Amino acid sequence: MICWPQIESVCHHDHDLRRVAEWLFDWLDRHPPSGIGDLTVYLCYHLNDQAAFLTAQRDEQLAAALLEIYQQEKEWDGRGFGDLAPSFPDFRKPAPEKEWDERGFRHLVFDLPATGRLELRWQPTETEIPPGVIGIARRATIPLGREEPILAELRIEQGAEIARHLDRWQGEARWRQPVVYLPHEPTTLLIGATAGCDLYAPSLSDGVALTYNKNNDEWSWEWPLAPWLEGGRSPADLDLKLNVADSSRAIRLLGGRLPQPRTLGQLEAANRLEPSVLEIIGCALPRAPYGVVPADTPPQIASVSDSAVRLPGNGWLYFDTRAHAPCFAHPGQPAGYRLIFGQPAGPDRWEKPSEPEYFHGELIFKTPPIAELALGAISGNVPDDIFINHRDVLLGKPPLKLVSPDGRNYELVFNPHARHPVFKGAKRHDPSAPGSIMLDAQDRFILGTTIYRLRRKKTEPYQSPLIESAKGKVL
Repeated sequence: MICWPQIESVCHHDHDLRRVAEWLFDWLDRHPPSGIGDLTVYLCYHLNDQAAFLTAQRDEQLAAALLEIYQQEKEWDGRGFGDLAPSFPDFRKPAPEKEWDERGFRHLVFDLPATGRLELRWQPTETEIPPGVIGIARRATIPLGREEPILAELRIEQGAEIARHLDRWQGEARWRQPVVYLPHEPTTLLIGATAGCDLYAPSLSDGVALTYNKNNDEWSWEWPLAPWLEGGRSPADLDLKLNVADSSRAIRLLGGRLPQPRTLGQLEAANRLEPSVLEIIGCALPRAPYGVVPADTPPQIASVSDSAVRLPGNGWLYFDTRAHAPCFAHPGQPAGYRLIFGQPAGPDRWEKPSEPEYFHGELIFKTPPIAELALGAISGNVPDDIFINHRDVLLGKPPLKLVSPDGRNYELVFNPHARHPVFKGAKRHDPSAPGSIMLDAQDRFILGTTIYRLRRKKTEPYQSPLIESAKGKVL
């Protein structure tokens, strides 16, 4: 029998997270985590209440309020008071031992700091919660072991996302790919708009139960909440389409057996997502008429130059029109010297231009400024959002964004006001051209006078992407 997730408890709220925390704490005290498996508690609210709960500080405020209430309850328990008001037991479940004292007061029965397997997640929904109400749906899962054999996979192509409790069940094997790995045991996944579904699909109000049976390599699905709808079966490879009449809300799932069984640990190693970094590896000196002479250029340089670039550390790279040669000036010494390809310029090196038609040459930094990118999806203006303190003399508003949907694939997308081209490889990309610029690992490109490079950052030991950590700005 399929047990569809349901809202267990509701709270009429006034957008006060303190009241929400009190209600949640009381529910957790009455339904303490069992200590078996991972418990994910979904705090469900109506989409119309997003302005109240989709705030930057909501998680911190709720956690702080929960901790404050817990500490207060522990203090009262220490004094022998228990709760300050009588509480009535839930007769559907046996009361934990020593929960009630002889006066009918309920004592605190769970330890908040010790509930490491408990996780709270906010979940917007239209199907179960009216405006002005918060509800609780919970799912408990026993995580798979690293040696667990995996036989098949289900890939989400469109219309659904993997719920948090299922993500915890998979461990770190999928590494942010839209894939669910299925073990050797028969597995049923619940797909729908109900909070607590394994695959959350907002457009699927009736809900589908999808099962993979490894014995006959067969997929089957049924509609537990709408038995009048016809289910189906698919041997071997699955291509399941739902809501196909509405392309914008359509759902497509692809399933199949792995070419050979692999353990969860092997998949984790194969799918590991190394963090990416964007670095400024140097500056290019533009040829006239592309070059500019900034207003703060020292007079001795400005008077003889038609193209100048301020370097990190306040040095200057410029083209001397008298000597018809690129020159470098140390900070505070505007009388520069002529550059020769391959010649060190301070700690850096002057090299031939990768785009000789547009640049005199490139000054490559020995120690480049580096921005570590957030794991997962990003969309940030270059350079303003990624190198906050970097300014390019050719640029005004940032002309493009660095975009990634998953932390694996990256592209450059021009902003509507962009006027400056991007040079990548042996090709010039102009803002007027349609499409985006795809970037591969170790790709470099020139924007304005700045030379950028995207690369994977090898780290040992590796930090889990579940921590959502980035030393630079998280976009």
